[in-house]
Amino acid sequence: MYEVQNRSVNEHELFSFEIERQNLHHLYNANTDFVQEMHKVDQLDQVADFSRLGKDEVFKRRVLSPRRFKGLGAFFGSWAMYSYAPYIALYTGTTFPVLGAVFAGLYGML
Repeated sequence: MYEVQNRSVNEHELFSFEIERQNLHHLYNANTDFVQEMHKVDQLDQVADFSRLGKDEVFKRRVLSPRRFKGLGAFFGSWAMYSYAPYIALYTGTTFPVLGAVFAGLYGML
């Protein structure tokens, strides 16, 4: 398939005018056939993966992945900063605890 990537506007115009309208139909059909074949290959890969499992096994996802652990840690840090804001404000000022809690909460949501 033709890629527009790394082409100038003039090169793209020259190429697109060289393609006949009848060939576009064949290119479209070739692309849809390719997508269908890739879908079939993905299905066969899934069947092969499921066949490797034992009788009572299922694919399990880790309950607490490192990414989720970071998010929960950020939420805990946000809660801690917000709940201890008066004590932190004595040392750092009034805006730091609130901004820290907000940014920690946003990081946790990310």
